This record gives sequence, C-alpha cells and structure tokens, in this order.
Amino acid sequence: MKRSFIIKNELGLHARPISKWLAVFKESDALVNVFKGDKKFNGKSMISLMQTAAKKDDEITVEIIGDSEDILIEELSLLIEDGFGE
Repeated sequence: MKRSFIIKNELGLHARPISKWLAVFKESDALVNVFKGDKKFNGKSMISLMQTAAKKDDEITVEIIGDSEDILIEELSLLIEDGFGE
C-alpha cells in the first residue's frame, strides 16, 4: 500500500517526530519504504529517515508491505496530518 503525504510540522522530520513515526511500526514486521524525489529510504530506521531531510511542505511517499498495512498507513497518516503533535 502506498500513500503520499505533505510534511506539515514546522521543523520537518527531525528526531522527535521520527521517534513517534517509529513507534507506529515498533511491533510490526511490515516492510516500510519512504520515497522522496528519486531516492528510497528505510521507513523503520531513524538514520535513514533523517537522511530524507524532509522539511515542511515536502512531499514523501510511504509504501507499507505486510500485515496490517491498512491500519499502519492510517496511524501514520493521522500522525503526519497532526504535524506530529508539534
């Protein structure tokens, strides 16, 4: 399952929102890929997500493959839409 998102929080993807992001997938065996531009990143790795350098208003595409992918994408969607609570 793939879905595109616009990063809404002022500081983009930095350590605090990435920690919240990773918590969504903590108990999951699903494969998570993040695409920004023509680059692909591991959506379950703090370092890889930081390497996206995603800033406010940047578009990313998230691909989740595995069990409960529809539930996981919805949880992530709520988190991103809320600006990671920032």
